[in-house]
Amino acid sequence: MKRLREIFSEVANLNIYLRPYEIIVTSASSGFIETVNDSSSIDSLKKKFPNNEWTLYHFYLNYFEFDLDLAVKNFVESFAGYAIFTYLFNVKDRHNGNILIDSEGHLIHIDFGFFL
Repeated sequence: MKRLREIFSEVANLNIYLRPYEIIVTSASSGFIETVNDSSSIDSLKKKFPNNEWTLYHFYLNYFEFDLDLAVKNFVESFAGYAIFTYLFNVKDRHNGNILIDSEGHLIHIDFGFFL
């Protein structure tokens, strides 16, 4: 993911967002995972706002009302980055619990247990 982010920004000069995070393996079955601060999963947001009429669009309108244009820009750039990443590397197990939204409006994918 770090290398793909470098290709997007330095080689292709594209405004595409990826948020790599560190994983430190300590044994065959354990390790440490960096936390992604100031973010919530889409699943937790849906549980917090269970109204059937609630959508991601409504969340962005309400939460990012003062910086909506920037938040939408961040959403699009991160959506594009993760669409390319998950397609190229055949990442599976994508669901609302594995996709975060940070305080700036970026989508961030986590949990790559089903990879390649």
